[in-house]
Amino acid sequence: MLDFSFSDAQEEYRAALRKIALEELLPRYQKGDAEQIYPGEQVKRILAFGNEFWAGREDERDLISVGITAEEVARGDFNAVLMSLGPNYTRHFISEANPALMEKWLPGLATGEQIIGLCLTEPGAGSDMGAMTATAVPSGDGYRINGIKNSVSFLNADVFYVFARTDPDST
Repeated sequence: MLDFSFSDAQEEYRAALRKIALEELLPRYQKGDAEQIYPGEQVKRILAFGNEFWAGREDERDLISVGITAEEVARGDFNAVLMSLGPNYTRHFISEANPALMEKWLPGLATGEQIIGLCLTEPGAGSDMGAMTATAVPSGDGYRINGIKNSVSFLNADVFYVFARTDPDST
């Protein structure tokens, strides 16, 4: 029989993160949202908590903990969710980047000092990656991106993760 319950560490993380969300994030959420203030300090707090909590047990910090983070942070401030996922989802997103890019971006993204924007959604495709038409064509030591993205998270980001096809014939 499959067991879908959280591990002891995940349950401890969930409970502690819920407490932070309700006591520290929620009280400032409405005012910050109404005034369109980016919750930078709150994101840094969540990231620092996660880094401290998982220190010494990084192998347990998996995609389930990403889901726990999203759910619990959203209880307090939905605007802080995406950036609070930083250490886990950023490592997965840029895991195949060259070492120089990893060295340049990962430390700041993991602490919340820098922000990554996601460029996925396209007109006519939405967030359906199978219907995506943007392409990335090799050009010099990089790529030339051709296409339109109509919804980009965090336009004020320091770096962007752009979803594009490197094989235009793929589906």
